[in-house]
Order: sequence, then structure tokens, then C-alpha cells
Amino acid sequence: MPEKISKAKKRAVTAYIGVGSNIAPEKNIPEALKLLSGRTTVVSTSTFYCTRPLENRRQPEYRNGVWRIETKYSPRILKNEILKKIEKALRRVRTKDQYASRTIDLDLLLYGDAALNDEVLAIPDPDIYRRQFIAAGLFELDPGLCIPDTKTRVKTILKRLENEPLLPDTVLTNRLRTLLSESTTGDGQQARLWRFEYETLRGINLSFTEKEPAPVALFRKLIKRKKIQRPRKILDIGCGKGRIGIHLARTGFDVTGFDIVPSAVREFRRIAEEKSVEGNVEVLVGDINSRWNIPDSSFDCAFAITVIDNLLTRRAREHFSRELLRILSPGGLFVVECYSEKDGYYGELLRKSGRKSGVVIDPNNKMRFRIYSKREMRSLFSPDYELIHNENAAWQSIKYRRRYKRDSSIWVFKKSEPDDRKDP
Repeated sequence: MPEKISKAKKRAVTAYIGVGSNIAPEKNIPEALKLLSGRTTVVSTSTFYCTRPLENRRQPEYRNGVWRIETKYSPRILKNEILKKIEKALRRVRTKDQYASRTIDLDLLLYGDAALNDEVLAIPDPDIYRRQFIAAGLFELDPGLCIPDTKTRVKTILKRLENEPLLPDTVLTNRLRTLLSESTTGDGQQARLWRFEYETLRGINLSFTEKEPAPVALFRKLIKRKKIQRPRKILDIGCGKGRIGIHLARTGFDVTGFDIVPSAVREFRRIAEEKSVEGNVEVLVGDINSRWNIPDSSFDCAFAITVIDNLLTRRAREHFSRELLRILSPGGLFVVECYSEKDGYYGELLRKSGRKSGVVIDPNNKMRFRIYSKREMRSLFSPDYELIHNENAAWQSIKYRRRYKRDSSIWVFKKSEPDDRKDP
């Protein structure tokens, strides 16, 4: 049966996602929310309920609820390229037993007015008519909702299924609502603005250029002068389209790019092939505000160019520091570049605020950047890192059709090595 989708395909469609877990649900459900928020707009969450396993199986209790999202992805892409990949990232194991315990279960319940039914996808999901917690979640999120295929109101379905009271998990529900609130006002909103910026290229130079960026030039200079050892594997955090990573790969480094924007990652791969350095490049999609899908101590160097200044909350900065500390090997290097208070664009916004450091809001794209003082930057990575080098880079560039004097601060840190000395 052909897909029946909203008439204006370019407009966002309201969809509902059924969520369930009975393996560490207090961890996996919030993590799934973060990952989904990184790919589309999660508008609201229903109450999550404690539910018994079907057929009275000897399994841990489930936690089940519903999320309302706004998305421009088609139903199949949403199901196969987003929901299933989040399940895989959270180690969902599918077996012949459809009722087996699971870390996470993400089901596409409704997609606008779509009505599909084939061997791969059924929308509306038939479980809407069978599971009380699904009907309850949908009713909570939209009391007037009408199910497209039968034109039955969700309120009517819920009345048919109300055979016993549902037990809410208040702690988990409040946790999810807090995360959702943070994602729409702080770091999550910043991630969405970055995705828009990548798609429109309105004012930030995000593409690869032949001119070697200042952090890469400084890094190679420090290696040549033997102030730092040449690393084996470099993680390019917030890699974008490869503006930094391609140059590192061209000089022989093994580079893994890591970014939240899939379209940017695809462009990174394409440019790597175009420049014949694809053998030195691997690229991952992930949200730096969630746990990084990267093994412990797997890199001996990491670059974060215009990343730290995008971490708006203390929680985000603390999370970044913990994850960086985890994935870097002892003695690993960390190269960071942030705009400075001398910058002709962001620095001017800071000066107008009357502050010497802090968050500024770009009036052109509403993105926020944090300008750090030297003291703040040192304290951010103390005492886990030793400062190896710090210098400023100055250049001129056009931003929103005007030429500005730009200025950034480049820092090179070294992760402290464990003290192996024994007491005499």
C-alpha cells in the first residue's frame, strides 16, 4: 500500500513514538531520549508507567510511555534509519522471541495522517488498540487525537482498555521532562541550530578549505619542535564537514570524526574520498551531550575546535570533561580552540554586554557561544590535564557580508598520567 503522508512534504509532521525498556530502563530510556533529540524534535513526553511482562513471564518490570515528535523524515527513514539505529546503539538484541527483555524498544505508533500496512511497517501501530499504557500516553499528549485508519478517538480506545489502574514511575517521568526542558532551552537547542547552520551556511565557515587551519599548523609545529609526541589516533570532536580532520589526514594522521549532524558527516566522507585520504578517516555520528560510543583509552589525541564554547551549561561541560578523560589514553593530548574576547564579532557582542567572559547570543542565527577567560579555561581542565601550550590566532574573514578581525585562543593540554611510584 503506498504511503499516505501529509500533503506538504517539506513541513514537519507530528508523530508518536512508543517507548519501552526492562533492562536498566532508568538509564536506557533517558539515553534514548537524548539520542532521538539529536536527530529530530521531541516535543513532549507522556507519563511513564511500570508494567508487568506479557504472558506473566519471569522478567523484570517494564517502563513504558509515549513521546510526541515533530519530524521531516519519512516514516520508513524514521523507523529504519533513526529508531532502529538508536536501538542498536543501546545494544537492543532482537531474537525470535518477540517478548524477550530489551534495553530499549522504539515503535512508530502514528505518523500524521499516514496509513500503511505491509510486511515492514504498520501505521497506525495495532498495539494502540491493545495496550492500555499506549492509549493512556497518547491521550495524555493529545486528548482529542483521532486514529487515522478507523477514525476512532483515542479517548474511546482508552476507555475500552481501562481494566486496572496504571502505576506511574514518577521519578523516571520527571527525569525525562527535565531532560526535555534542558534540550529545548540549552545545549539541545544549540545542537538543532548547528544542524540548521550546516544546511544553510548562513554565516559560519563550516566547509573544507585548502588553507591549513591555525590549530593544525600549530599542532604540527609543536611536533616538529618535539614539544609533544606525534600521536597515532586523533578524535576530531565536532568534526563537521572535515575542515580540521581532512588536513590532519592529509599529513598522515589516522583521524576519526565525531559529529551530531549526519549530513555533515556524509560530506566529510565524500571530501575524504575526493582528497584520497579515506584510508586515514573514519566518521561517527553521535551527540557529545550523551555517552560517546567510543571505547575507553582508545585515542591518544583529541581536537575540539569551536566545541567547548558551545557547551552552555555546567552539566554539559562536566559531561564533556568526563567523556574526554575516559576516551583519552594516559598522556593523551587535547587541542582546543575557542573564540577569544578580542574577536571582532563575538568579542564585540561580549563587550556590549559589559562582561569579560560568559555567553553571548549571535543576533543573526540565535546561536550561543561561551567566551572563556584564560583562568576559566585552565580551571576547566584542571587538575586532570597539564597545559603544554597556549597562543592566539588572528585573521580576517567575512561574516554575514561584513569583514571582521577574528581572534581565537588555541590550547594544547596533556592528560595527566597515573602516578606509578610506590611508597619506599
